[in-house]
Amino acid sequence: MDTENSARSAFLGADAPVPTDRPFTFAEARAAGVSQRQLTTWCADGRLLTPLRGVHHAAQLPDGLDLRIACLQLVVPEDAVITDRTAGWLHGASMILAPNDHLAVPAVSMFRKAGYRLRNKVTTSGERSLLPHEVVDLGGVRVTSPLRTACDLGLLLPRDQGFAAMDAMVRASDFGARELVHQGDTRFKGARGVRTFRGIAPYVDGRAQSPAESVL
Repeated sequence: MDTENSARSAFLGADAPVPTDRPFTFAEARAAGVSQRQLTTWCADGRLLTPLRGVHHAAQLPDGLDLRIACLQLVVPEDAVITDRTAGWLHGASMILAPNDHLAVPAVSMFRKAGYRLRNKVTTSGERSLLPHEVVDLGGVRVTSPLRTACDLGLLLPRDQGFAAMDAMVRASDFGARELVHQGDTRFKGARGVRTFRGIAPYVDGRAQSPAESVL
C-alpha cells in the first residue's frame, strides 16, 4: 500500500463541497447541500474537526492562533469579549478545558456590555465589568488579557479547577504568582471567590504538566 496516498485520502479533497482552507459554519455547510449525516460521518472519520459548536474545519489545517481566531470570528459579535476557558484556549494555555470537555465540543465563553447578554446554543454568556487594559485584540477578536483570564478562572471556578487553570495560564504567559496575589489584594478585593483565590494564588506554578499535578 502507498502510505503517502493513503494518508492523503484521509483528508477532505479540494473537490469537497465545503471549504478545506478555512473554517466554516454548520449553516454554510447546509447551504452547500451537505447533510448533518455527512458532517457527522466526516467528523467520525477524522476528516473534519469541530473546535467550537457550530464551527468546523478540515482536519489538515494546522492548529494555531490564526485558525482559532478564524473559528471564533464566525460566532462572536464584534463587541463581545472572549473570556474564561475560551480565552485561555486562545492564549495557548494547554489543559485549560473543563473536565470532560474533550468528550463534547465546549461552548464559547463570551461577554458583552451591560444589557447585551448573548443567548444562543454556542455560547455561555453574561455581563462582566472589564477595564480597558484587561481586554486585548487578537487578530480582530477581543479577548481578556492573560492576567485577567487567570484571575477570572481562579475566582469563578471550584478551587481545584481554578488552581489548575491558573497554573496553565502562567505556563503560557509572562506573569507569575506575585502578580496574581497583587490582583487579589487590589483589583478583586471583596469580589466573589476572592478568599479562595487569595489562598491558592501564592502557590501557582507554571511548571505543572497537568491539572492533576497542579492539584497534587
